[in-house]
Amino acid sequence: MSQIPDETKMKVSYDGPVIRDGRMSAVDVGSALIGMADVVSATSRVLYGDDSRVTSVVEANFTKGSFEINFALEAAGLLGDSASITELLVLLFGAGHKGLFGLIKYIGGRKLKRIEAASPQDGHLSIQVEGDNNVIAIDSTLSKLYSDQDVREAVECTVRPLERDGVEVMKISDFKSSDANAPELPGVTVTQTEAKHFKAPTSSGNIIHESKSEVLLRVVSPNFQEGNKWRFAQGEVVFRRDTR
Repeated sequence: MSQIPDETKMKVSYDGPVIRDGRMSAVDVGSALIGMADVVSATSRVLYGDDSRVTSVVEANFTKGSFEINFALEAAGLLGDSASITELLVLLFGAGHKGLFGLIKYIGGRKLKRIEAASPQDGHLSIQVEGDNNVIAIDSTLSKLYSDQDVREAVECTVRPLERDGVEVMKISDFKSSDANAPELPGVTVTQTEAKHFKAPTSSGNIIHESKSEVLLRVVSPNFQEGNKWRFAQGEVVFRRDTR
């Protein structure tokens, strides 16, 4: 079993009168910690499959509402050798609407007016929101994150402290990667006013993009016992499916 030696540190911090007084609800801190860990693990599942694993370690330097989280991505169970914690964090915290947090801020609770799928080779979608004449291109994988219920619920948890009086801003910054070629991430800021846009959609919410196609799968390992998984293969890629 190989290991991908990817490791990235990042700081999640909150600011406001309550924080500057040196007080912050332990419940809020716990919710934010669990939420951020869940954001990364749920994103890993969307990118690399159900067997991918992300380990989140919280460093003990709680200072006036600030804390750092150290993320390490394990290669075990990932589909393919291109898995990267850097790729994952860019999709979450990339500049502007290139990352999930920025895309949620950009859409700002508005309805999607126009969605166009680019060519399969391009891997992007063109979207337009109500009240904005600009058409922006986003990665198709980013659209999956935006529409994934688990990812969105975890993101909501990270901004929940902003619902408290006296907590005015959340910042995700100071990314430090063990990958020398990792792009520099500018950081993300969410204000108390913007927090409402981070509410997870209901299960009947809009899906940015959904595609369907027919593929030929080869049965690798059938299993007729209820609750166990069948294994299928499409080319070199192996899938597992629960028995119902």
